[in-house]
Amino acid sequence: MSTSDPPIVIPILVAAFALAGLLAWFLVKAIKAFLANSEPYREAVLRARSDPRVLDALGAPIQAGLPQGNIRWDILLENRASLIIPMSGPMASGHLYVRARGRWRSWNYTQMQLNIESRGESIDLNRPHAQASSA
Repeated sequence: MSTSDPPIVIPILVAAFALAGLLAWFLVKAIKAFLANSEPYREAVLRARSDPRVLDALGAPIQAGLPQGNIRWDILLENRASLIIPMSGPMASGHLYVRARGRWRSWNYTQMQLNIESRGESIDLNRPHAQASSA
């Protein structure tokens, strides 16, 4: 083996780092897909898409992105969810903040609020739109 030949270690290290990066990317995608299929995510997106205040602010159709956050499942105690869901429409975009507690499939939503940063507007989806104030 001459000194001008690259050592076999370098290609092995490059391949190992590429494989580790691919595995990490796949793991992050799998976790986000799990969160997007959760009951708190689905309920929050359904409420946002059917609320006239959100439709007026974002326009239709409303797109929901992949969430960030976590869901803690606890068989003995209550489950907890804390999610941030990017939402966008043709007129604006924002983030839907969701906090929930529950057991099994029954969730109590302590926070479900869409913040539209560009307009400085917040819409509380826990309050029916008939009761909403424009404060």
